[in-house]
Amino acid sequence: MGRWLGGFAGIGIGLCLGLAASAAGAERYELEPGASRVGFEARHLHFLKPVRGRFTELVGSIEIETDESGELVATGVDVRIEAASLDTGITLRDDHLRSRFFDTEQHPWIRFESRHRLTRGATALDGWLTVKGVRREVSLALSELAPVVASDGREGIACLATTVLHRREFDVVESLAREPGSIFQVMGRGVDGLIDDPVVVKIRVVAWPSEPLAGR
Repeated sequence: MGRWLGGFAGIGIGLCLGLAASAAGAERYELEPGASRVGFEARHLHFLKPVRGRFTELVGSIEIETDESGELVATGVDVRIEAASLDTGITLRDDHLRSRFFDTEQHPWIRFESRHRLTRGATALDGWLTVKGVRREVSLALSELAPVVASDGREGIACLATTVLHRREFDVVESLAREPGSIFQVMGRGVDGLIDDPVVVKIRVVAWPSEPLAGR
């Protein structure tokens, strides 16, 4: 385990999972939903403390394979976040964010899909993020790699990724503020006018190997 950890410590999500994938061929790792979370914070224009919250329900997979030179590469990272699992600790605010900002009934999932194969030495994971039907390219900075071992002896990985998103680029704005002639447009108020546009996102992922991919 130590030799893989040393070689992939700067890679994070994806290649760092090579510490458990010593056999040739492709292998899939599945995210552990209860241990994987997405946290966020945005500045509130009227308060010193930012608005903080998290999405608690994630599903996803990471595919690892050995290339022609024997190097381990991550060929696919696909993560889906249940938008309705948003939690800021205040029920009234959470309900408002789900319905007025994220429209979780029409857009129940937030999805990240990697764009490139990750190779040794990478420190960022580039991919496509889809929120409310808006798909944009994003880059995640990878850090804080740590091995984990399950009670049954399986070797997995815990990683941290961070990025800064501009919520208005993904149409994450208060629905009332978009209505022509709305008092929220005229006065520049409402919840949307009080929350800053940049949002700091921190992603914690714990993943475990599943069955090897058939035919790969």
